[in-house]
Amino acid sequence: MISKLMRLYKRSHGLRQICNIAVYMLHTACTIHLLNLPEKNARRDITHGVKHLEEIAEGWLCARRTLAILSHLARKWQVVPPEEAAGVLARTDVKFGPYAGDPSSPKADMMPQPGARPPLRQIASPAQF
Repeated sequence: MISKLMRLYKRSHGLRQICNIAVYMLHTACTIHLLNLPEKNARRDITHGVKHLEEIAEGWLCARRTLAILSHLARKWQVVPPEEAAGVLARTDVKFGPYAGDPSSPKADMMPQPGARPPLRQIASPAQF
């Protein structure tokens, strides 16, 4: 139902300036669609969902992160998205970068290890104010 409502909303209002809460609803819906693949409706809705997220990602960082997470989940769960959806996920992985929690990602080396102490913050001297 969320996917259907997003298609209707896009037709009437567009997605460039949509409220960021819509990203979280799409994130949930697309995760469920990934789990329901290869069902026909899930194939259609995941394709529309990632296309909508790609459009929203031009203005919202949370949509970029959602696309990266969905791409990561598809790989982790060994789910093959429809060709169009896979194309969007591949394109956004290149454009916005992969999910930082992905061990194959270069950013994973920068993530703190469990039990590691956080770096000390540098204290500004009064002269810097």
